[in-house]
Amino acid sequence: MVDENDPVLTSSDSSIENGGDRRHNDYDAYFNAQFGAKPFYLDPGEAGCGDSAGEMLVATIGSGIVVTIHDKDLEIGGMAYLLIPDVILESFPHMDRVDQALIDKAFEPLENCIGQMKRMGAGKNRIRIRVMGGTSYQGDSADRGTKNYVLVKDYLASKNLIVMSEDLNGPYLRRVHFFPHSGRAVRRILRRKSDFASIHEYENNFQSAFRSRK
Repeated sequence: MVDENDPVLTSSDSSIENGGDRRHNDYDAYFNAQFGAKPFYLDPGEAGCGDSAGEMLVATIGSGIVVTIHDKDLEIGGMAYLLIPDVILESFPHMDRVDQALIDKAFEPLENCIGQMKRMGAGKNRIRIRVMGGTSYQGDSADRGTKNYVLVKDYLASKNLIVMSEDLNGPYLRRVHFFPHSGRAVRRILRRKSDFASIHEYENNFQSAFRSRK
């Protein structure tokens, strides 16, 4: 799926702020080469913002949620990769029972992204927001994907931020290539066992790191 009207991420010095330039593997490199743009990878709990053409933010999404933000007039964008930790999901839907400090920590990537966009001049009346992800894993009795997208959409609504488009849930993984300058987003569906193994590793590592920080 290609949406030519969605937000893109770039930076004035040709290096997206906070996004990682690590290369994951040759399979990723094969797809990235089709776009002619420098990839910056985001893992769960990371965010990036920028305004330069020729760069893209890349994320492989499982049960987590990617939020893209784009200011069409200034041609700047940002992307945040959220994965709500199990310690929070355990209380769903009674979020009033969760320590607010934990919730703030979980949504820190999005807050950082929004803050950086504001510093770059983004206007609330101009930005377009998109959400993607929330995979429903086979055998996941906790239904983490659904809970992730419900909580992220509720959080955006609490900030009076309107979601313009969404691509949520389903049994498959998504790889998103987001081009901040034009707002273009390309989504690919992933079904390989190796992709699921990789995303489970990323998510488990994030869960462990979050528990150690809280």
